[in-house]
Amino acid sequence: MKFMTMAGCAGLLMALSGAAYAGAIDGSNVATATIDIFEVLLVVIFVGVFSLPTIRAVVSNHPRRLAIILINIFLGWTVIGWIVSFIWAFKFVPPTQVAAARPAPSTPPT
Repeated sequence: MKFMTMAGCAGLLMALSGAAYAGAIDGSNVATATIDIFEVLLVVIFVGVFSLPTIRAVVSNHPRRLAIILINIFLGWTVIGWIVSFIWAFKFVPPTQVAAARPAPSTPPT
């Protein structure tokens, strides 16, 4: 699943930075086709922000973490899907209280 996210980020990055790759098309300057540190940093930041709802759901052991992860992966690119998964992941969920079997209070003998 993460491969799809990384491939989508790489495609978006290449589309946005088309000017850096324009020199490599005509062969005049092949060196401009290399990826510089700014582009790598941009991809790392994008993947980190994109994965925030998934990370939060897993770390906080959210009861609906699978649904949050699936919405983030498959609909996160629509921005609306990312906002929905982000709000859902960070929404406060009170911890479930397991009713422990407590012995009944004993009454002192009278």
